[in-house]
Amino acid sequence: MKIQRVKIKEFKKLKDIDLKIDGQNIWIKGENGMGKSTLMQFIEAALGSKNAIPPNTNGSGHVWADKDGKQYVFSLELKDGKTKVVVECDGMKDSSKSAIAAIVGKIDFDIDEFVKLSETEKGRKEQVLIYKNMMPQEVIEWMARIEHDIKAEFEDRAGVNYKIKTLEGFIKESPLFGKDLDIKPKDASEIQYELEKANKINDMWDRATNSIATRKQNIAKWEEEIAALMAKCEKDKTDIEIAEKWLFTNKKVDIGTITSQFDTISEHNKIAHQAAEQKKKVAEVEKLKEEAGNYTVRIETKRHELQECVKSLDPIVDGLSFDEEGLVYKGTPVHINSMATSEIIELGFKMKMAQNPDLGIICLEHGESIGNDRLKYILEIAKKNNWQVMLEHVVRGQDKLTIEFIGGEYDKT
Repeated sequence: MKIQRVKIKEFKKLKDIDLKIDGQNIWIKGENGMGKSTLMQFIEAALGSKNAIPPNTNGSGHVWADKDGKQYVFSLELKDGKTKVVVECDGMKDSSKSAIAAIVGKIDFDIDEFVKLSETEKGRKEQVLIYKNMMPQEVIEWMARIEHDIKAEFEDRAGVNYKIKTLEGFIKESPLFGKDLDIKPKDASEIQYELEKANKINDMWDRATNSIATRKQNIAKWEEEIAALMAKCEKDKTDIEIAEKWLFTNKKVDIGTITSQFDTISEHNKIAHQAAEQKKKVAEVEKLKEEAGNYTVRIETKRHELQECVKSLDPIVDGLSFDEEGLVYKGTPVHINSMATSEIIELGFKMKMAQNPDLGIICLEHGESIGNDRLKYILEIAKKNNWQVMLEHVVRGQDKLTIEFIGGEYDKT
């Protein structure tokens, strides 16, 4: 498709414009604010682009275009930013989106926006999505499945790594960190039995002692009381004799040594239990690390599978591929710090051509930033593929919009 004529009744600051371009490459020159971008916005809007429509804009006009020997007239009306496009050919008119799309094809690839995307990490990932969406549908679907699998593996691996980090934190905080964990628990049953036996004897010894003291006090009291209490006194004497005989044959046990031994074994067994738990955590960490490693292998395998698939496809643009960071063109990342703006513009031009080879029209802002050699190269590509190039060019101090054929001057508007 080639633009032959543009007639604008009113669109933003442009009024009563009538340009006969005759399908040629043109410069649109002037100072900033003179309407260079506005002119290209109008052309793209008339061809059905939604990206080119500023909000709350009114206006109307026509664009004449030639495609495959047929003449088309695109009539555009805008009211509050909403557009109505009617296309006419051979006396037939149609305003349906499908009819316009059938003639024009995809038009919304914005080269200048593509250049801006290369400035940020998020933008470079969007560039990759643009590239992927230009691939065959079956490849897009296959890649989506693979990337879904990779994302799932990433999430699973992240969960395992979180467990590893948590367990390693517990391990490092343990008083046994870095120490030998092969500590066997000791049998404390015999010591415990001896301790219980000693405690029982001592309890009985204390009760016997207390009983003697109490009963002696009672005897002293009861001896002064009436004879009726003598029987009780005699009984207490008998109990005292029994208790004293028991005390004579049973010595009070010193439990300090036994208690110390029991405490020592208890502390040892506590450490042994901690060591066993620590060993379990260390073993679990090793198992989880192995699991995380398996996730990594599967992720890398799927990445490799994805890369090999991409390599096997005919590139949308020769020399263009992508990795996790973004697009890679001729071995160089498509990044504003690694490629000149003119190089990214060139790549955007090629991608736009690849997306819709039959469009035949390209509008480029910031044409002044494209060096002569690269401009020559872009024009050669355009000529080879029968594309029409429209370049915006900022000219400082030029307060009037002018249109020039590339290679010759056009009448001023």
